[in-house]
Amino acid sequence: YLQDEERVTVTAPDPLIESSFRMPKKLMDADLFVTLPKLKVNMYATVTLSVKNHIGLLLAADRLTHHHYDIHKKIADLYRTRLPDFIITDAIVAGEGQGPMHAAAVGLGLLIAGKNGVAVDSVSARLMGYEPEEIEHVVHLAARGIGPTSLEEIEVEGAELLSARARKMARPRVDFDDYAPHVRVVVGSELACPEGCVGMIRGSLDAFFQKGDWGRLTGYTFIVGKPCVVPAGLDPRKTVVIGDCAAAYAGRGTFIPGCPIPPMEISRTLVKKGIIPPVNTRLRDLGWGSLAHALGIKVR
Repeated sequence: YLQDEERVTVTAPDPLIESSFRMPKKLMDADLFVTLPKLKVNMYATVTLSVKNHIGLLLAADRLTHHHYDIHKKIADLYRTRLPDFIITDAIVAGEGQGPMHAAAVGLGLLIAGKNGVAVDSVSARLMGYEPEEIEHVVHLAARGIGPTSLEEIEVEGAELLSARARKMARPRVDFDDYAPHVRVVVGSELACPEGCVGMIRGSLDAFFQKGDWGRLTGYTFIVGKPCVVPAGLDPRKTVVIGDCAAAYAGRGTFIPGCPIPPMEISRTLVKKGIIPPVNTRLRDLGWGSLAHALGIKVR
């Protein structure tokens, strides 16, 4: 597995936000790099296609850096460290709705392949009902000449088949209006990142929502972002404060530090509270948010 491979530090050319990445040495030395993304919507990065697929090359701890409002810049920087030689996007069964963790299956029966990731992603995005201009990391790369987004500049074979299979996929919700009245989420009015802590809440709680069974979670309040108008009289045993932006409210309940918090940290907290049974997670992933907070690292 790539996470077990030796790493080398690779500098991103003219970086937007992140100047270097620890990449698998085997990948950087390889003569041929083929990437195989699964086509789906993504509440953190708009879509998962070939460019976003590069996040999977990083170690777990490195993925959290700039995993907030700057995530698209991070993805664009990462992608330019090693461009793929060929892309095969799997749209045989795609994913819509609350992707990436709770997407609903959509049968499209297609593979989209090509040599330029920006071009392949632009065609794939239209298959999902997105315009390339809606995908910020694709826009960043196109502006730097990595590839075209206009169909006038892309040679597409099987365009009629693509058009026939295209559909407007359901997009992820990153608000919480559909949770009421079971669970209350208090969201900061100035800074609360769908790409970070807000998305982590939805990614963790959507399983309850989709089952329609909130169980012991009914009556809980989650606080995220800043500044927040926090209701009086909250039960601290049923209040969870999410992320460094909400640290001012840490005393109101259980505080989970991080910017953003690690993906499994909410589940770990709910396990400790007896809301859900224990889950199989890696301690190194769960511990990173607390360690980074203790060290004063604000973007991990």
